[in-house]
Order: sequence, then C-alpha cells, then structure tokens
Amino acid sequence: MLPGSPPYIRYVPLVAGGDLRTLIRDPQVRGLLLYAVVAVGVVTLWRLTTSDMGIEPAFRETLFNLVSILTGTGFFSGTFPAWGSFGLAVAFILGLIGGASGVQFRGADGVPGATGVAGDFPDAAKWLMTLTMLLGRLGLLAIFVLALPRFWRR
Repeated sequence: MLPGSPPYIRYVPLVAGGDLRTLIRDPQVRGLLLYAVVAVGVVTLWRLTTSDMGIEPAFRETLFNLVSILTGTGFFSGTFPAWGSFGLAVAFILGLIGGASGVQFRGADGVPGATGVAGDFPDAAKWLMTLTMLLGRLGLLAIFVLALPRFWRR
C-alpha cells in the first residue's frame, strides 16, 4: 500500500533511469514514511501495554490498519473500539494527513463505510470525515471554479 501512495510524478525520475535514492530523498515521500513509522511504532507500543496481545500480532495488525488508513485503501481488520481512544485518535489523524497530503492509492476510495467500521464512529465523526473527504478531493476544485462568477465573465 505504501509504494502506491506517493504522487505518481515522484516515480517519473525512477522510471526514466534514476535510482531509488531519488524517490527516497523526496520530502513528501520521506514525510509519508515518517508518519507511518512513528504512528505504527507508537500505536503498537500502546496496544502492547493496554492489551494482552503478543508483539507480532499487535505490530502486524497495527501496521496493516494504519497504513491502510493513511493511504486510504479502505481495508481494515478488527474493530476500532478494541484499540482504545488513543489508537482511534492516531488513526483519525493519520486519515486526515493521508487525505490532505495527496496520496494516490485509493482502493476503496477512502470511504469510511468501505472498511465496514463506520458504525464504530459517532455521528459527528462521520460527518466530519465526510466533509474532509469531500473538501480533500482535488476534483472538487473544478466544480468550485464553475461556481465563481469571475469564471463565467470571460
């Protein structure tokens, strides 16, 4: 999921004969990786201290689910309430970061209901996620331009 997340333009130098270091040096790619590594590490530690899970299952489940949320692929295994309020808060913030940073991989279009856990969120959170998802879509910029009187005067 992570390799499909950076904007596709970041891969052009790599395809044109560059090496992997060019991609890794990109600040947006580094930031994406940093957010993923920090969030997965912190939430894994949180889950280890607040549950009876082993290291491997806690890390694997946290890695899969947080990367899925960050990239907007829409996959999830488990339920958010089992993660506790801290894990839920980190997942929510990662979803906002991923949605606002222009990640490209959208397997299930990032719709919270596509993960099967929409019922786990309060109504206010669902409305906030819906609003941020709609505002985060670059395609809406064209629609906003059509609503500008300045566009129609030309």
